Amino acid sequence: MKEKKAKRYDVPLIIMSVVIVLGLVAFLVIWPEGTLNAIQKPYNFFTVNCGPIDQICNFIIICGAFAIVLSKYGNIRMGYGRPKYSVFSWCGMVFTAGLGAACIYWGTVEWAHHYNNLSPLVNGAGVMTPEVRYEWAFAYHWLHWGPFAEPIYTICAVACGYLYYNKKVTKVIDFGETVSYFVGRPGSKVISKAIDVVFVLSVISSCVITVGLGLPIIRYAISFIFNIEIGNTFYYCLILAVTFIYYITSYLGIDKGLRYISDWNVYGVIVVGVFILFAGPTQFILDGYLAGVSLVLNNLPRMLLWLDPVGQSLFPQWWSAFNWLYMASFGPFTGMFLARISEGRTLRGTILAVVIGCPVGFFLFNAMASWFGIYLQTQGLVDVVSAVAVSEAAGYEALIQVFAHLPLGKIVVALLAIVSTLFLATTMDSSTYTVANIVESGRPAGTDPRPAHRLAWSIGVTIIPLVCLSVGADLTTFKSLGIVIAFPVLILEAFLVIALIRQLKKDYGDKSSDEILREFRLPKEAAEPPAVSSPGPAAAQE
Repeated sequence: MKEKKAKRYDVPLIIMSVVIVLGLVAFLVIWPEGTLNAIQKPYNFFTVNCGPIDQICNFIIICGAFAIVLSKYGNIRMGYGRPKYSVFSWCGMVFTAGLGAACIYWGTVEWAHHYNNLSPLVNGAGVMTPEVRYEWAFAYHWLHWGPFAEPIYTICAVACGYLYYNKKVTKVIDFGETVSYFVGRPGSKVISKAIDVVFVLSVISSCVITVGLGLPIIRYAISFIFNIEIGNTFYYCLILAVTFIYYITSYLGIDKGLRYISDWNVYGVIVVGVFILFAGPTQFILDGYLAGVSLVLNNLPRMLLWLDPVGQSLFPQWWSAFNWLYMASFGPFTGMFLARISEGRTLRGTILAVVIGCPVGFFLFNAMASWFGIYLQTQGLVDVVSAVAVSEAAGYEALIQVFAHLPLGKIVVALLAIVSTLFLATTMDSSTYTVANIVESGRPAGTDPRPAHRLAWSIGVTIIPLVCLSVGADLTTFKSLGIVIAFPVLILEAFLVIALIRQLKKDYGDKSSDEILREFRLPKEAAEPPAVSSPGPAAAQE
């Protein structure tokens, strides 16, 4: 019985991950400042000193993703069956699985940070009026959340999905096994396990970041609605109540849990965004959005690659390079989850769903919230710019005040709290699903990890921020750790896009676009798919 369990679960991976995380939490409790300082040094190195590598890797990923979309290889499907989920549910899970909880905070106030500390690339362009300053502030926000940040998620998805569904050379959808295959060592336990440990740590860090950004929104929303001061005891009860929802959906799984709360999450985002658009200054919001987007498109190459070599302001390092690493810290689990729900989708459709679908979702929230906040700022109603400069807490209070200035303010804020809760649940649920997926690698093919196993990881990743909050430990440490871990992940993502394109050329280079379309047709009477040749031993034969 024990031997059977050991084969089903990757026990060494569990032990290594738990020991590292418990050790980090122990250091945070015993030696908080020293731990933060120790992690801060590599954090500074990977954002500042390695800024050129960060920018180039992201540029390679963008170019590679669009190359697949525009080529005949975009017609290749991940697997040969029909998609399992409707387009709405699928796009909803794509949108809510990654940085959903973060988009509420940054989607409302990031522009204010840029307004206070605008890029020298803009300041050096001539006279900067306050009006133009607002446009540039939003432009940088859109750069960091628009279609040029999202490809980081897609490459892991299509690479893992292609090897799992089409070539059938990996036992599960696994970032580590995918990388080991492409480096010419299929089935290498050393490479895959090392990457899997990094992956588990990145998931835990990402979950802590998500909790750290999402829960305060709910806390300040409830405080505003009921006009009460929320103490620590009430706050912990609030955390437990929110996580209980997440535990239920995690136990129920994707089809019975995550899929439905994701749908309701998207409905909530649409309602909030549309309400802001039509109850707020409609033309001001739309004009502002187009102004910001046009600035990005007119200056895209420099905004993507410029690092201020002479002025050494470090703005592009602390913002753009940091943002690519921030996205990369969520990249593997988001990509693997995306691969799991995208069976039957084409590579082109999967990439475009993320690159276009997510920015459309962010438009419904980020653009509306940002430009409504700018409108309130220009009218002297809410001083978001000063609030974010004072403290993070003041920034959250300003965020709530932005929504409170809408008609039916308390109802809108209540809806915002519900959307934040659902965002937390969907992001945490998808992340812990992917961890359970690679840890329970010995399960029968085509099945999901056991509900109890998913629930165990769900409880585990929420206990960590609870312990840290209870002892007053700084969650910034986990954010810094996530960025440190994300640096090798970003490099691996850039490697994956090149390796995947080479593999696609090898497998389908001699076929025309029409031939690929015929091979992946979807009629019910479609014949059994032809096998794709695979060099090297399959990972499943270990």
